[in-house]
Amino acid sequence: MSKTLLGDPDDFVLLTNHDPKYMKLFIGNGLYRYAQMMRCALNNVGACSWGHLWDELACVSLSER
Repeated sequence: MSKTLLGDPDDFVLLTNHDPKYMKLFIGNGLYRYAQMMRCALNNVGACSWGHLWDELACVSLSER
């Protein structure tokens, strides 16, 4: 079982326009596990605004980020 319940990152299929070097760091080094947008996607169903994410982020301490 993986840490994120998403499976092996080597099996991910991602559509992105980010620089390949960034994606290598973000996925390869596991930084995606700590991304606010990832936590939100894993813990919620449906659409939500970026404003909601910013409001949620404002309520989280630095140690929880």
